[in-house]
Amino acid sequence: MSGLTFLFSAALWALPLAGLPVLLHLLFRRKSQVVPFPTLRFVRASMQQTAARKKIRRWLLLLLRAVALLALIWAVAQPALMPSDVWASRGGNSAAAVIVVDTSYSMQLAADGSTLAGRADRTVRELLAGQLRGMKVAILRSQAAPADLADTTELQSQETFRDAATIQWSAPPPQPAVTPLADRVELAARLLAQQPVDDRWLIVVSDFQNREFPRAIPEPNGVRMVLIDLHPDDVRSASIASVRLNPEQPTPGLISEAVIDVAGRPRDARQVNVVSRSLDLEGGATHPPAPANLDDGGRARLRIPLAIPPAGFVAVEASLTSEQPLPWARSRRLLLQVPPRQNTAILDSPGMDDVTRRIELAMDPGGGRADAWPLSVRRASGLPADANVAVAVISDWPSVERARQLRDFAAAGNTVILFLRPGLEASWADLPQPQRDALSAILPGVPTAALLRSSTYTAAIASPADPVLDGLTDERFQIGGITARRLLPFDVLSPGAQPILNVADAATGGAGARPAGLLFRRSISGNASQAGTVFTFATLPDKRYSTLHLHPTFPPMLVQMALRPPTQSDATNVELGTPLTLSDARYLKYPELRLEGPGGTTTNVRPTTQDGRKVFRADPSDIAGLYTWRNPADDRAVAMANVQYPAAEADLSYTPAGKLLATGSSAVVVRSLGELADKFSALSQPVPQWQLPLAIVMALLCVEAFVGSAPRG
Repeated sequence: MSGLTFLFSAALWALPLAGLPVLLHLLFRRKSQVVPFPTLRFVRASMQQTAARKKIRRWLLLLLRAVALLALIWAVAQPALMPSDVWASRGGNSAAAVIVVDTSYSMQLAADGSTLAGRADRTVRELLAGQLRGMKVAILRSQAAPADLADTTELQSQETFRDAATIQWSAPPPQPAVTPLADRVELAARLLAQQPVDDRWLIVVSDFQNREFPRAIPEPNGVRMVLIDLHPDDVRSASIASVRLNPEQPTPGLISEAVIDVAGRPRDARQVNVVSRSLDLEGGATHPPAPANLDDGGRARLRIPLAIPPAGFVAVEASLTSEQPLPWARSRRLLLQVPPRQNTAILDSPGMDDVTRRIELAMDPGGGRADAWPLSVRRASGLPADANVAVAVISDWPSVERARQLRDFAAAGNTVILFLRPGLEASWADLPQPQRDALSAILPGVPTAALLRSSTYTAAIASPADPVLDGLTDERFQIGGITARRLLPFDVLSPGAQPILNVADAATGGAGARPAGLLFRRSISGNASQAGTVFTFATLPDKRYSTLHLHPTFPPMLVQMALRPPTQSDATNVELGTPLTLSDARYLKYPELRLEGPGGTTTNVRPTTQDGRKVFRADPSDIAGLYTWRNPADDRAVAMANVQYPAAEADLSYTPAGKLLATGSSAVVVRSLGELADKFSALSQPVPQWQLPLAIVMALLCVEAFVGSAPRG
C-alpha cells in the first residue's frame, strides 16, 4: 500500500463545520437570571454544586457533537488506501523478470482460431511492451539455447538478462521438449535468486501438459509468480501415438501385425488408414480404413495384418482420415528393414536323421521353394564358408576341434544353435579336460549329473523381452504347452549366458534347488567390434524327450534365432532433437558417408570419436522425414533413419496450473493476459477505509443520546 487518500477530497473543505456546535454554543449562550431571594446559606451551596455538574455535561455534549460531525465529514470524504502499482519498477535494476515460454510441439494445437504457440507469442510481446517495460528480462524456452546453460553463473556471464525494450522477440519454431518444462522453471528461479534487485517476477506461459509438469511447482521465496495457462477446456484432437510391428523383426513370407495406438477424447471414434510400402522396390499396400473406438481413458489399439515386402527398407504409416487441430500428430511412420537372407547350415549328426529333418522343416517349411523366405537352409558335414547360421544336434560330445570351430564361428559374429541329447551329463566328468574346456566355451553352463525331481516338465518364460520370443509371449500362443520328459541340467551358468525358457515345475535335486533351463542364450565375443550368439536347447525335438517340435511356437523361435538380430538393423527410428548416429563396427570401413535428408539436403559426415569409439554422428535435425546414409563411392544406401515428431507431446492431457501449486500459494493463475490485467487492476483498486469513521459517528451519537437524556444529578 502506498498511502492514504480521499476519493471525495472536496468534502474535506467542510471540516471547519466540525466547530459549528461550539459556535452555536457561544452565540446562543444564556446568562443566568438573578432573582432576589431570602438569604439561605445552605441552599446556595447546594445550587453551586448542581450548576458545576450541569456545566461539565454541557461541555461533554459539545465535544461529542463536534467529534461526531468531524468523523461524519471524514467518512463523506471517502478515505481509502491506494495500493502501489503491481508492476511498478523503481528504475535501474530494481526489478527483474524471467519468462518461461513453452515452445514444444504440443503448443501447435489449434484452438479458438489460432494455435497455442501463437497466443504464447502474443503474450510475450505484450508483456515486453507493457507490464515488463523498464525491467531486466530473460526468456527461457522449452529447449536450452546455447546461452541457457545449466550453470547459472555462466548464464549470467553471457548477459541473459536484458532491458525489455531491447529484446526483439520472435516466435521460434517448435522444439522437442528434451526435458520437462518444470526443469526450466526451476532454472528460472535460480536465475532470479542471483539478481541484485528488489522485485523479482517469474512468468510461465504454457499449456501445462502432464509430461511437461510431472510434479508440483515450488514457489520461490521472494519471487512473484504468474502462471498463464493456455490449454483449452475441451480438446477435440486425436493423434497416432505409436506404430510398431509384432514381432519387431518381420519374417518375409509371413504375415506380420502392425500395432497402432490412438489417443484422443474418451468415448470418441476415429478412422485410421494404414499404408505399407517398400523404399527399395516398387509397390506397396493400402489397407481399408479401420475404426478406432477410444475407451474411457481416451485410448484405442488397432492390430492390422501386414504382408511385408521380401527385402530392403519398408515404411509403415498410420494416419487419421480427418484433419486434426494438432496437424503433425495426425500420422506416424515406422521404418524397418527386412533382414537379409541368412545361409543356414544344419550339421550332419549320425543317427539323428529324424531330429535333423524336423529342424530343417521348422526353419524352412517350403523346402527352399519360397524365394522370399529369409533362410537358405541346407545340410552340411562341415561349416560352409558362406554360412551365417550353424545348427548342431549333439548326440555325443563333439571333439575339441569341432567345439573350437563352433566357438570361432560364433565369435566372428554368427549364430550357433545347439540341441543337446539328455543323458550326456552323465559322461561329462569323464571327458578330458581340454575337451571340457572347449565345450565350456560354447555351453551355457556346466552340465551336472544331478537327477531332476519330476518326470514331466512344463516350459515357462524366463526372459519375456528376449527377441527370440518377440510376438510369442501372448497367452494365445501358450508356451506353457511345451513339455519335456528329459532335460540336460546345468549347474552354474557361464558368463554371458541367460535362460530364455525355464521349466516351471522342475528343480535340481539336493540342497539349493533351482529352476532348470530349457532354452539358453549366450553371447560370444570375438573382439571389440564383433560378437555372436549361441542358443542351446537342453533337450531334443523328439517325442522320446519333448513335445518341442509339435508346438506352434517352435518354428518361429528357430527362425528368429537364425535371423540377423534386430540390433543390427540398418533402419532406425528417432525423434526430433536426437542426433543421427551410426556406431556399429560394420560402418567404420567407410571413410566418409553422405547423409541425405528431406528436401534434397545433403551433408558429408566423417567418423568421430565418442566415448572412446568411432561413430558417424550428425547433429539433431529439426525436420521430420526419412534420412539416408549413402556411400559416396557407389551411391549405395548404407542405412536409413526415420526422424519423427515427439510421440509423447501428442498426448494432450493437461493438469490445471492451479493444481500444481501448494495450498495457500500466492501465485497468480490466469488463462490469458487480459485476465491477468483484470486481476492486477482489481488489486490496484483503492481499499475503502470509511467504515471506521462511520462506526465512530454511530458510537458518538449513541453516547451523545445517553449523556443528553441522563437524569439530573
